[in-house]
This record gives sequence, structure tokens and C-alpha cells, in this order.
Amino acid sequence: MKIKRGFAMLFRVFAFTIINFMLLGSAFGTTYIRDYTYTASEADSKISSRVIALDQVKTILLQEIGTHIRQTITIKQSSNVSGTYASDDIEAITAGLTKVEILEEKWNGITYYLKAKIDADTDKVLNALDEFKKSNDEAVNQQMENFRANQKELKKAREEIDRLKYKLSTATTEKQKHQVYTDYQDTVESMSASEMVDKGYDYAEAGRHDKAFPLYKKAADLGNALALNNLGDMYLKAYFVKKDYYKAVRLFREAADKGSALAQSNLGFMYLKGYGIDQNYNEAVRLFRQASAENIALADSNLGYMYLQGYGVNKDYDEAVRLFRKAESKGNTLALTNLGFMYLMGNGVNKNYTEAVRLFKLAANQGHALGKSNLGYMYLNGFGVTENIAKAKSLFQEACDGGNQLGCSNLKIDAFK
Repeated sequence: MKIKRGFAMLFRVFAFTIINFMLLGSAFGTTYIRDYTYTASEADSKISSRVIALDQVKTILLQEIGTHIRQTITIKQSSNVSGTYASDDIEAITAGLTKVEILEEKWNGITYYLKAKIDADTDKVLNALDEFKKSNDEAVNQQMENFRANQKELKKAREEIDRLKYKLSTATTEKQKHQVYTDYQDTVESMSASEMVDKGYDYAEAGRHDKAFPLYKKAADLGNALALNNLGDMYLKAYFVKKDYYKAVRLFREAADKGSALAQSNLGFMYLKGYGIDQNYNEAVRLFRQASAENIALADSNLGYMYLQGYGVNKDYDEAVRLFRKAESKGNTLALTNLGFMYLMGNGVNKNYTEAVRLFKLAANQGHALGKSNLGYMYLNGFGVTENIAKAKSLFQEACDGGNQLGCSNLKIDAFK
């Protein structure tokens, strides 16, 4: 990991904060304002003090907003308007959708003072929570997975900073102190990298991969696991950069080793396909299981596929169906298609062409090429729908244009000549 060293060390033993809070109501939502004073520890410099102060004031602001949102949800629940939400989901979505504005900051060599605000639109956050909970849209769920992963990175950095401060207080030699200083700098820089990832993701969602790439790159150089994963995804899918499976594997592996469940799922996919690495079904299964335990929808779907095919595990249709349903409930389009296939074939479920068509349509409507190809097959044969050769051909063409080779092959059958 290439990290610039150079924080000037300040020799104080304890750190503390002074916090003031102000809340202003408006027609457009609520403005939350915090005054926050951070007193540097022995390991801190101006730079690290600012990073920690900013993170702490954001955390407190988001907690206040989260409390207000939970109160609003409780009121709505009494009217049977809204359901329940996990606190982590509220925190992740709120952090992803609200931005902190620094109003004032000051450093006197000992303390770092920050005054910051967030303009919180409670309805916007609640609508996003509802959309995530009810949506079968893969993009919504992928966004949520990124929000969660970024919050996980920040939480890990905060815990490590607290651990290192304690370790510094118990260090007895200069060598021990120097190592703690070095580790502390790395951790603070990784905390600042989370902000870069957040901005990079906003650009990527807007299709500005040229803007996202340098932010991910800088954050990845600081060791941020989510940045490493997202950068690997750009090399896998040729977003702004030339497709490079070997670089993707290297980045996914580094992120996976840091505990990124998204990267574990992606690295498993590379092993499954043999992209940039020797094909290894056993390793793919291991990685999919790790990511599935962290509720990564694509890992659930891919693990289900391994059970469907008997790759790296004993073939088990019931387990495949369970995993496809788990992934489908999170909006994974590949799982929709695979579950539809199970109903088409009667594997692990009773054969049901109508249900297969429904699932293929859901996937096709989200632009999934294999879903379109499979739906075309249903129209071609009149399975669960009225036979429609023209509709079948149109769907095969769309699938082919989307890169699905099965769709391309189906265009060559005699029925279309």
C-alpha cells in the first residue's frame, strides 16, 4: 500500500470533544447544525485531527437525523403506513443521501474546531427506505449494498483508531510508539478515503466513470476495500478503462482479503468463469458462501447456480431454489431468471410455466439479456403464454444485442427463416 507519510506528531495523551447542537425547522426539511471541538491525541496532526473531527461531527449529525427518522417511522407505523427498518439500513441510506456542509473550521495547534450542517429531507430518506424494502430492482439493492459497505469501512476505521490510541498509551519503547504512529496514519487516511468512495459512487451512478475512476484509484491507494472492489469492477466491465481480467482479479483479491463481501462475491465469479485466473469451482463456492453470509444478493444467486449445476458441491435443487428466492427477494435479476428456469424445468419446485413467464418478464423488464432470451423461448413454444413467433424473435434479438449468445443462436432457428 503506497501511503505518503508525514503527519507531524503532537505529544498529548488524551483526546476529548466539546459538542453543541442546533436544529432548525424549514419547509424543505430540517437543518441540523453541530459545533464540534476535537482535542488532538499524541498521535494526531492537524490533518488527522480534521479527518477525525469531520467524521465525528458527521456521525453525530446522522445519529440525530436517524433518531428523527425512526420517530417518524414509529408515527407512521401507528397509522399502518410504513413497516419496520433495520437501524443499519437507516444509517446507511441517510449517510448516502445526505451531504455535510462545513460552515466554519479552526485549528490552534491543539484543538480542531468544526461547525457543520446537514439539510435533511426526511421524506426523501423515508421514500428511499420504502423503495429499497419494496423494490425488486437490482440497481436499488446494489446501491444499498454500496452504502452499507462504505459505512462498514468507516466503522472499522473508527474502531481501529480507538484501539491504536489505547495501544499508544501502553507503549513502552520508541519502536513500539513509532509503529503505532504509522498504523494510526494509515487508518486515518483510510477514513478519509471513504469520503472519496462516496463521491466516486455518485459519479458512477450518473454514468461519469471518468470522474469516478480517479477517486476510486486514490481511495484504493489508501487501502479502502470498497474502492478496491469498485475499481476492480471497472476493469471487469470496461468502464472508462480497458477490460483487464488480471487487474480485476488482483483488485478483488486485495479487497476480499480486507473483508469486503462484495469483493468476495466478485472474486468468486472470476473463479467460476476462469477470468484472469484458473477456473476453480471449490474456491468459487467458498467465496460465494462468505459473501452470502453477508447478504450479498449476487453471491446468493451464484451460489444457487453452483447447487443447480453441481459445481464444487453436490447437486441440490432444493438448496438452489432457496438461494435463488433469497437473492430474488433482494431484486437480483439473475436470480429471477434462474428461479424462472427452475419453474420451467420443474427442478426443486412443481413445474409451472405461468410462474416461469412471470419471473422471466420481471428480469426482461429490467433489461436482463438472459431473461429476455428465456422469455423468447416461452413465446416461441407457447409455454405459459400464447405462441407468438414475432414476439419471440424480437426478444431473442434484444437478448443478442445485449450480449447473450443463446439469444443470438436462437435467431438462427428454422422458425425465423
